Order: sequence, then C-alpha cells, then structure tokens
Amino acid sequence: MKKSPRYLAMPPVQIDLALIKQLTSSIHKADVLGKFSTEDINKLTKHMVAVTVAEGEAIYVEGEPADYMSMLITGKLIVLKETQKGKSRQIANILPGRTVGEMSMVDGKAHSATVVAGQKSTMVILSQGAMTALIDEHPRLGANLLRNLAATISLRLRSTNNILAQYLD
Repeated sequence: MKKSPRYLAMPPVQIDLALIKQLTSSIHKADVLGKFSTEDINKLTKHMVAVTVAEGEAIYVEGEPADYMSMLITGKLIVLKETQKGKSRQIANILPGRTVGEMSMVDGKAHSATVVAGQKSTMVILSQGAMTALIDEHPRLGANLLRNLAATISLRLRSTNNILAQYLD
C-alpha cells in the first residue's frame, strides 16, 4: 500500500498575497525558481501547497519514497545523512529560497537523506502530479522549471564531486 506524502499531514497555510510576496522575495535567491517573472510565479503558486513545519519535524526521511519537492520560505531546514555505521550526520543547512527533494520528484526513487526543520518553517510544495498539470497548462513555464531543476541537480552533483575529489588524494 502506498504511503501518503508527509506534507499532507502538515498544517496548511493559505497562499495569499503576503505569502506570495515572501515567496517572490525568496525566489530571487532560489536555485530552481530564481529566473521566473512575477506572472510565472503566480501561475506556479496555483499548483503549489504551502505548509508549516514544527521544529524537529521530518519533511523527508532517508529511504522513503516521495514525489514532491519543497522550497523553504521562512525558517531553516537541516539535511542529515545516515553513515554506514548507522549514525546520523548533518551535511547541510537549507535557508529560505532554497529547494529540497528535487531528485526524488524527478526520478521517483527513495530519498537519499533526511530533512528536518531546524526551526518552525514555512514551505511551498510542488508535487509530481502538480508539475505534470503545470506542464500541460503552461508548457513554456514547465519547460523552464524542468531546465532549472536539471541545472540545480547538476550544480549540486558538481559540488559533491569537488568535495569527493578532496578525499581521493
């Protein structure tokens, strides 16, 4: 039996003008959404769900499948990776304007890390189904979003490769 996405259990937030202003401000710092016009952002928000997350609450859990990505609007997220010895290590902080969950949304595989709220946070969620609807309704916007997703994943992979290279010598 397929498990419901975690974000469905999180308290929803109304996407109103104030949240859209916060989102627009954050997006200018965003890796995935930073190159969109205000008009595009308004189209995109019609396909998103906004949620609040309590400090310590898990947004993604390593090994669990998920088909959505999140963009942080307010707060802070902590990315944790389990070691081969079963210990959890912090590998990154996610600040407003940044996204998480892109890989699982694109490839449908289980999450490669756990993400928890480092403090009370507000996020917008874009599910795989909502992305498909966005592409159908606004093909240019959908293509730009997919291009930005690919670029973000590529940049993160390059960064990881550079870090790994330091340990190979």
